[in-house]
Amino acid sequence: MRRQDLKILIADDEELIRFTIKDMIKDCGVAVSEIVEAGNGRQMIEEFQKSSPDLVLADIRMPGLSGLDAMEELSQERGKWVILTGHSDFEYARRALKLGALDYLLKPPSVEELCRVLNKTAEYLKEEQSLRQRELEHSLTALVNDSSSFEYEEVLQEEGRWSGWLVTLPEKKNEQEAFFDRNEFIIRTRERLCEGLWGFDRSALINLEQGSLFLCLFSKGEQSFDPARDLESIPSNGDKVGYHSLTENSDFIEFSRDWKLAEQELQKKEKSDDNGGTGSVLVDRALRIINRHFQEDIGIAQVAYQLEVTPNYLSSQFRKYQGIPFSRFLTIRRLDKARQLLKTSNMNVKEIASELGYKSSRHFATVFKQEEGISPTDYIREHRV
Repeated sequence: MRRQDLKILIADDEELIRFTIKDMIKDCGVAVSEIVEAGNGRQMIEEFQKSSPDLVLADIRMPGLSGLDAMEELSQERGKWVILTGHSDFEYARRALKLGALDYLLKPPSVEELCRVLNKTAEYLKEEQSLRQRELEHSLTALVNDSSSFEYEEVLQEEGRWSGWLVTLPEKKNEQEAFFDRNEFIIRTRERLCEGLWGFDRSALINLEQGSLFLCLFSKGEQSFDPARDLESIPSNGDKVGYHSLTENSDFIEFSRDWKLAEQELQKKEKSDDNGGTGSVLVDRALRIINRHFQEDIGIAQVAYQLEVTPNYLSSQFRKYQGIPFSRFLTIRRLDKARQLLKTSNMNVKEIASELGYKSSRHFATVFKQEEGISPTDYIREHRV
């Protein structure tokens, strides 16, 4: 069963209405995994608690316990509600909408109206699943970044089996092409994760360093992951991704420790290249991105986007571990390169400003003079042979 397949509960005291609705659902073209029925409000609560439906189609007026009363009793439970109502029940329908009902249908509903609410429900559920996935990814990313910015979901404490995979994408000579290919891979993979096409209960795709990703998978059953089957078909350009199993554990705390140790091993070489690193994996990543792209028109928002954290959080961590603001570091990095170009190249000031990612040579000249006490033109006269 895919996650977008709907599980539907039809609650109505008229058997003919239930039969008619079940028959109409077949014509809507919406993927449905199961349809259960209830003839009154109390049965509806029992069936709801037993089957955990995605959508409840409930008559407002039923014997014993009304649909609205049952809805109130189940208000804390997950699921979407659509109310079935007669022509004289509009006040009840308004109350139902205030209680959180997604919509209401006049009895008996038409095929068109029923299909509309089914599609609407499927779309809402897909959006909610995407949101839950992103929240899980933020929680897991917080572990790597040693951040308390995001609270961990309850799922992290559920019984089941966690497995982690390192995913690497083919290297590209062109940085821009690599960036777009990577983003496309992330988008397509997350779509599959969100749709539950691989059958796992929870999943997340975490950004590590440029060109590598960490795929976390959680299952309460014996679901297995076959990267040759599930990952190699994702790139649309024929490139093959690399993959390596990093860790597997039934206990999330142990899994997260293994994951962090695995990432530290992956970062060792790059940290030694960067004089041992700053002490923050997040800031180390930011520095590597700056060193690759400081000659482009970049700012903290673009870097934070690549690292999947908020600009405010990256700014605070950068200042904490570097001792200076992000913008100040970027300026210093650019001016180091500017001095080199002003001394040794044949480029003019306008060309150098453009080369360093400044939108105008005037802005570059102002920044340079503030730092050096001399204009770029005078610097060339003094230093260029």
